[in-house]
Amino acid sequence: MSDPANMGQAAVPMVAAILPAYNASRTVQCAIQSVLSQQGVQVQLVICDDASTDGSEDILRSIIDPRVISIRNEYNRGPGAARDRAIACVSTPWVGFIDADDAWHPERLRHLIKAGEALGADVVFDDILLCHDAQTGLYPWKRLRGHSAFGGSGSDPREVTVSEYIRSDRLLVQPIIRTDFLREHRILHTGRRFAEDAEYYLRLGLAGAKFAYVPSPLYLYRITPGSLTAQAADPTLMRRCLEECSRWFGWSDEAMKSFAIKITALRRSEAMHRLAHAVKRGEVRSASQLLYANPWLLTAALSKALSQSGYHIHRLWAGGRVR
Repeated sequence: MSDPANMGQAAVPMVAAILPAYNASRTVQCAIQSVLSQQGVQVQLVICDDASTDGSEDILRSIIDPRVISIRNEYNRGPGAARDRAIACVSTPWVGFIDADDAWHPERLRHLIKAGEALGADVVFDDILLCHDAQTGLYPWKRLRGHSAFGGSGSDPREVTVSEYIRSDRLLVQPIIRTDFLREHRILHTGRRFAEDAEYYLRLGLAGAKFAYVPSPLYLYRITPGSLTAQAADPTLMRRCLEECSRWFGWSDEAMKSFAIKITALRRSEAMHRLAHAVKRGEVRSASQLLYANPWLLTAALSKALSQSGYHIHRLWAGGRVR
C-alpha cells in the first residue's frame, strides 16, 4: 500500500540551485539563506567556490545542511566554468542560477516551475528587482522589465521567442532550466568572462529551447560596487559577444534581424559611452566632434543623465554604496 506521506513528498517539485562564488564573503550567506528558504519545492544547493581568497571558503565549510553541496576549484576558472562544474553534480529535473551577491524571493522557484510546466518551457525567467547594496542589506530600487515586457500585459506568464530575447533592452536573466535539455544538447559555458551568461542562453535558444517569462520581480539583483557588471559599463563587450553569436550556423531570419537591431542599439550606446568618457576627462574637442557627428546624442545624453540622477538620489536616500 502506498504511503500518503511519500506520495505528497514525491509531488513536490525538485530543483537544484547553482551558485558560483568568488571572493563573496560579504554577501554569500544572504544568497544561501534565500535559496534554502524556498517554499513549495525540494531544493538542493550546489556551490562552486572559484578559488576565493577572502575567507569565502571558511564560510562555505561551516554550512551544515544536507541540501548543500560545496565544491572548490583549485584555481580561478571564471563563472561559466564554475556553473558547469556545479551542474555536473545535480540530477534534479530543474536547475536554477543565482549569483553570490543576489537573493531570491521565498516563492520564486515555485512560481517559475509552475509556469514552466504550464507552458512546456525549457527556460523560465522572471523580472528582476534591482536593489541598492545598502548597509542593511538589499534595498529595492526598481524593476528591470515590468508587466508589459515581451508584448504582454498583466501578471500571467508568457512565451518568449529567442528573437524577442535577443532584441530585448537587457539580456540579463537568471532562469531555471530543464536539466534534461542541458544534458541532451550538451550546453556548456565558454571561457568568456563577461556576457558568458547571455552567450549561454543564446546557445540554449539556438538548440531549440522554449523560453517563458514570469512578470513578477522574484530575483533580487544587488548593484554591487566594483563588480564585473559595474566595471563593464562599455557596451562594446556585449556587442562583440553578440556579433560572435550571430555568426553561429542555424539562426532563423527573424533571429538575424533581431541581432542586427540589438547590435545597432549597442553601437548607439557605445557612442553614449564615448561621449560620457570625453566629458568626464574634459576632452571638449572630442565631445564636440561626437555631438556633431551624432546629433541625436545630445537628447539621449540628457535623458540618461536624468535617469542616473534618479538612481543616485534613490541610492543616497536608501544608504546604498557607491557604484
